[in-house]
Amino acid sequence: MAISFCPIGGESYNLAPGQLCPVHGTLLESIVQMATLNIIGTQSTWNGIVLALSGDGDPIGLATDYLRQQGFTHGDTVAVTGNRELLGSTRVLFIDSVQRA
Repeated sequence: MAISFCPIGGESYNLAPGQLCPVHGTLLESIVQMATLNIIGTQSTWNGIVLALSGDGDPIGLATDYLRQQGFTHGDTVAVTGNRELLGSTRVLFIDSVQRA
């Protein structure tokens, strides 16, 4: 599946570029962006964005646990899709999918 993003809201989607953003109605742009995964303690970041995962408990810690369970480690080059949201005062990316380079 293609990875694309909304140029207005910055959200990424598992939709083909050129389709309409489901939130803003603008054309989605292509991103196949690989970046280094950083895992330090219970927090993971990708491309400077804190990663989170929906579920019971701490979303940031859940994301790190999930990534480790999937075999990802600090320094891996990956592509991540999800939705950017505020978690308290922290801008995070709630993970939809992670793919190794």
